[in-house]
Amino acid sequence: MIRIRHQLQQVRAGLAPDNFINPKQLNSLEQGNLKEICRLLSRILDDIGKQYSIGTQL
Repeated sequence: MIRIRHQLQQVRAGLAPDNFINPKQLNSLEQGNLKEICRLLSRILDDIGKQYSIGTQL
């Protein structure tokens, strides 16, 4: 929804819509959600790396 809202604002302003969302323009709840998502993704990527021995030499 954040991306759609952002793109709608751009279209209304006569700009070409893009996918860049400036995190500083998010409210505190949205910023908190973004931080938590980034933490979760980092843990998932770490787990995948461990499972498949990514970054280690054989």
